[in-house]
Amino acid sequence: MIFVIAQILGVNEDPSPAVLELEFADAFGCKHAFSEKEPILFERPPSSAEPYPALASIACTVAERWRDENGRELCRIDTELPWHIASSEAKTEFVVLASQLVHSSTVPPVGLAGSRKG
Repeated sequence: MIFVIAQILGVNEDPSPAVLELEFADAFGCKHAFSEKEPILFERPPSSAEPYPALASIACTVAERWRDENGRELCRIDTELPWHIASSEAKTEFVVLASQLVHSSTVPPVGLAGSRKG
């Protein structure tokens, strides 16, 4: 499975289940915000008492890979599959640096907060 690394900026625990506020920057420095219910991303989510930002991961598919004129390896990703996650602006396609992606057989990758329900 492939994941894009994101930061958890906070947790809104008022609704049930809690809603996580996440973001990542694309290859051009534009930040993309996400609000997602914690059971989608974590079996045991971080609590609001934990320090932020914290790392998280969003599963995605890679549609295209290439090198730009500066030699950076870029990837066009889609967060629609497999978890049906869209940004706050309803976007699911992003261009990110290949270094922002993690390939892992564990869900989410070892070393990132929480674990996804299977």
